[in-house]
Amino acid sequence: MMDVLVVVGAGPGGVAAALRAADLGARTALVTSAEFGGMAAKDCPVPVGTLAHTASVSASEGQAQVYG
Repeated sequence: MMDVLVVVGAGPGGVAAALRAADLGARTALVTSAEFGGMAAKDCPVPVGTLAHTASVSASEGQAQVYG
């Protein structure tokens, strides 16, 4: 028997859920009434902004040795 999953909403959580289910072998459908990415892609709420800033700082830290 094959597992089937329908994920409603293509925000960050919905996309992650659909991708993970597909990785685990489920036949997956992702349904959205708007654009992919949800509010986080458009409005950049605090958690997403914080994550983006943290990634930027982490990348800069990795390059710090180049500059001394």
